[in-house]
Amino acid sequence: MNGWENIALKAWFEDRFSLPVTISNDSNAAGWAEYCLGAGRGARQFFYMNVGSGIGGALVIDGNLYDGQGRGAAEIGHTYVPDWTAPLPGAIAKLEDLCSGWSIERRARRSAPPVEGTPLHKLWSRNQQRITCAILAEAARRGDPRAAAEMGRIAESIAIAISNVLALFHPENIVVGGGLSLVGDVLFTPLRDAVARYVFGPYRDRYKILPSELGEDVVLAGGLLLAPRNAA
Repeated sequence: MNGWENIALKAWFEDRFSLPVTISNDSNAAGWAEYCLGAGRGARQFFYMNVGSGIGGALVIDGNLYDGQGRGAAEIGHTYVPDWTAPLPGAIAKLEDLCSGWSIERRARRSAPPVEGTPLHKLWSRNQQRITCAILAEAARRGDPRAAAEMGRIAESIAIAISNVLALFHPENIVVGGGLSLVGDVLFTPLRDAVARYVFGPYRDRYKILPSELGEDVVLAGGLLLAPRNAA
């Protein structure tokens, strides 16, 4: 992020607040909170992904947060899936570039105006720059075919990425958090259906896909849990 390059953030906070500080990836913090306090409780193998302004992930293996070589891991948003927006077949794109909140809203705002009288048009209120993920999801919930098709494509892409995680690590619980997860069944129903089609056969019915239980407090909760752990 511009302006934060080469900043000794840990030292800056410690000098300012006179307290020990630990720096953690926000997705790792959120994933650890869900594992300890939320929808991951009781699982040994666990995967968390946030779908918001970006897409990140966290992986817990045998009860331990996995951080690769110490610079992060489980970056599911940077895995590749088929790009349904490309003019030619066979194109691929990063999951984050197709399914993050910013990419969904940018695509909706650049597309043709909704057909007059449809649920999306009524929610759109003649200002296409106001279309948000929440509006798109609500239109799909009301039976709007364009919105439903878009939510289906989003769910399909996320499902491909999750199915790959299942094939590699076979977590018991997979939790989806972030802003997009707040839309509820309009995302989770097609997502679960698509994962069931793609998942490696022997793993079928041996996993759960769940929404975050901790909501918008998840990163803060994770930071508080990780601070003493990382300082030890």
